[in-house]
Amino acid sequence: MAYGNPYLNYPQQKKYGIIKVRGQAGAEAEVVTMAPGDQAIFLDETAAVVWLAMVDEAGKKTVSPYDITPAKTREEKDAARYAALEERLTALEGIIRESNFERNQQE
Repeated sequence: MAYGNPYLNYPQQKKYGIIKVRGQAGAEAEVVTMAPGDQAIFLDETAAVVWLAMVDEAGKKTVSPYDITPAKTREEKDAARYAALEERLTALEGIIRESNFERNQQE
């Protein structure tokens, strides 16, 4: 009977985490350690930016910045739409009042 390590047949677990950098120089320093074909996203601690780092199969390294903004909840989006509709309704009511006032003045 063969005894072996039962864990050898399982795929290795990926390590998940956030890689934090400080500006473009930090992102470029991190991409140096990447192998051809690798991709990573770095969170900038100095600005609302993420850096997409890629190394193509030939070993060419590129680092591109992307602005990030907090997403709005559905309630926040609905509140903004409601406020915009309320503003338009108020403007329409003003136009109607002016129109009625002018009509009354002509009579």
